[in-house]
Formats: sequence, C-alpha cells, structure tokens
Amino acid sequence: MLDAVKLALERDQSRLESEKASSGLKSSFKTLTPREQEIMALVASGLMNKQVAGKIGLSEITVKVHRAASCRRWEPGRWRIWSGWP
Repeated sequence: MLDAVKLALERDQSRLESEKASSGLKSSFKTLTPREQEIMALVASGLMNKQVAGKIGLSEITVKVHRAASCRRWEPGRWRIWSGWP
C-alpha cells in the first residue's frame, strides 16, 4: 500500500514538473508575433525554411529573419525544448 502511495506521489510530481515546463513554453510562444508563431509552429513540425516559405508564400530569407527574431526573444535553450530537440 505504501509503495502505491509513493508511486502516485512520484507520478504527480512528474506531472506537475511537466505542466510547469509546458506553461512556460506556452507563455514564451505567446510573446511572438502571429507571423512568428505561424513560422515557428511549421518549423517545429519538421519543415525546413524553404518548405515553410513555399507553404505560406514568403521568401526563404524572410522565414530566416522571422526565425532569428523568434529565437532571440526566447531564453537560451527554450526553442530546443519547444521543438523537441535534445
């Protein structure tokens, strides 16, 4: 019985930590402009800059500019966490 309670507490702690990280990512994402949000969501889904540009009708350079602006606003390493990179 005590093992079950201990396991439940560990799971809850893990869930709380995950929710806290997720909340931080969401608030960081909201600081981006709508265009930057659109671009970063497409990049995070695995598309390359050229593919993102073609999909939304921008030049590849413009996509790179928006990505760079987005990454500068976020804390160091935040983009990697959000995109699922190690």
